[in-house]
Amino acid sequence: MIYAILGLLFVVLIVFAVLTAKTWHWVNIVFLILTFIAGVVATGALAECLDKRRRAMEGALSAEAAAERNKRDADVAVYGSDNAVEYDSNCLRGIDQELTREMMGRGRVWSRGTVTIAPTDNRNREFTFPAARDNTVNMGGMVVYAFVDGPIDVAIDGAVEQQVYPVEFIGTFRVINEAADKLSLEPIFIANSSPYGDPQGTWSLMEKMPLDRRDAFKKVEGMMGDDFDLAAYRDVLVNKYLQASVIGMDPASAEYEALIDRYAFDGQRLGDIATFIDSQNGRINTTFEPKPEEVFYVYRFDKAVKEADGFQVDYGGSGRIDQDGTFSPLGQAVDPALHLGQKVAFAEGDEVLIDQKTALGYQRTDGTPLPEFDQRYPVTEVDRIFIRELNDYPFILATLRHRQQVLKSEQDRLAADNKTTSGAFTNAQEQLTVRDDRIRMLIADGDNLRRDRDQIEVLAGDRQRELDQVLAEIQRLEGEIDASYRAIRGQ
Repeated sequence: MIYAILGLLFVVLIVFAVLTAKTWHWVNIVFLILTFIAGVVATGALAECLDKRRRAMEGALSAEAAAERNKRDADVAVYGSDNAVEYDSNCLRGIDQELTREMMGRGRVWSRGTVTIAPTDNRNREFTFPAARDNTVNMGGMVVYAFVDGPIDVAIDGAVEQQVYPVEFIGTFRVINEAADKLSLEPIFIANSSPYGDPQGTWSLMEKMPLDRRDAFKKVEGMMGDDFDLAAYRDVLVNKYLQASVIGMDPASAEYEALIDRYAFDGQRLGDIATFIDSQNGRINTTFEPKPEEVFYVYRFDKAVKEADGFQVDYGGSGRIDQDGTFSPLGQAVDPALHLGQKVAFAEGDEVLIDQKTALGYQRTDGTPLPEFDQRYPVTEVDRIFIRELNDYPFILATLRHRQQVLKSEQDRLAADNKTTSGAFTNAQEQLTVRDDRIRMLIADGDNLRRDRDQIEVLAGDRQRELDQVLAEIQRLEGEIDASYRAIRGQ
């Protein structure tokens, strides 16, 4: 349309130029035509420039709107919904937070390595990585914890998938030689001799011993919801994770049943536990009696507790973490990073978990008596829950290692004592042999003495008889001599 108008104007201009040629100089006519053409070109360029500017502004506005949307989407993806009081499980910070909790205390992990017996020393093992590493981490002399890998059925979004995870602890090893593709491992403590003696499948090496967790088995099995089935979870523990044959216990023993109960009843109300036990037939343990440290009372505040009357959770003294630990004997935080900066207050209707010792009252070491919790605060007991005391696996392993060293030193001492006792026993045997020889010789000497005595007695009897005969003969001769003497004297 614009080109038709410009063409029409150009035709009118030509007609006007022809009509004015009679009075105008040709220079003016050419100038007019050139001016028209320049104006048309300038107008077209200006229109094109304004069009590009308009489109650029529209693109900028669209880009700004898209940037705002992307920023909002990015914030939601990173931080979660603005209305959420904590990070959503689907946002980056929530996933990172959950991953941090999962990896807490775990350290670095080297997974799915093949293991063979070292050719130079059959006590050592060679761990070959799935792919050669870059050797940026110096592992020489590092102590690692070895686990056997195995398939685990994991519930993900309602579907069950089989994944490979470390499933069985083998022992502790020290890295004595390393290369880009393999490690040479020297055993320090062997907890399971079967996979160590005959390495099959793949192993995983952990920099730190994993921590005990209450939700480990539940999370893998996808049994974290409100519809938790205690009987099904207990069957999973018995048949999959805490098998009696793996633990080395009799499946029909009361000890094994009590062990399963501790893991199955963790986090359950004591009333639900008693109901479950009563509903089971053929149980060995008819009751479940946890330690007092593992029983927690659930209290609900009937009235609000203001901050001024609240709980002091920050340690007020000049404590040191290296001397006093993370928490004081009263449970107050010594670490400044854990300080809240104020007392803890509770609103009406808030519920808290209180350990049985505090709930029932006790006497402090300084002699200060603490009455029952419901006498100190306006609360009502709601329930009682069993919370299993977690195992400190690194400490247990260190203790076992220390006991192993003590046992080894005791064995060495007993071996030395046995050697000394064996030498003394050998000497005693030799002395017994010499004594027996001397006893035999003494017995022989006694026999000879008895024979000599008998012979002497026989000879003494013979000599006595001969002496008696001689004496009789002497007396006879004396009588005869005396008679002869008297006869001679009488004559």
